[in-house]
Amino acid sequence: MQRLVQPLEGHAAAGLHYQDAPFQEAKLVRCTRGAIYDVAIDLRRDSPTFKHWVAVVLTAENRAMLYVPEGCGHGFLTLEDECEVF
Repeated sequence: MQRLVQPLEGHAAAGLHYQDAPFQEAKLVRCTRGAIYDVAIDLRRDSPTFKHWVAVVLTAENRAMLYVPEGCGHGFLTLEDECEVF
C-alpha cells in the first residue's frame, strides 16, 4: 500500500486515476486536515460491480477512511483550504 501526503491549498480536484497492471495497488485514503469529497469507481471488467462507484466525505473530524481496491479508479475534491490527504 502506498502512503502519500498531499498538502492542498484552495479548492483542488484530483481527477480519477488508477494504475494499470502490473502496477496496480490498493489505497486506504484518509483526510487528516480539512475535508474532501472522495470518489472510487470499479474499473475491473470481470467484477460484478464493474462501473459502480461510491463517494464519501472524509474529514479530519469524522476520521473516516475509504479503501480503494486494486483496479479501481480514485479521485477527490477538496472542500476546504489546506487539506492533507494520506
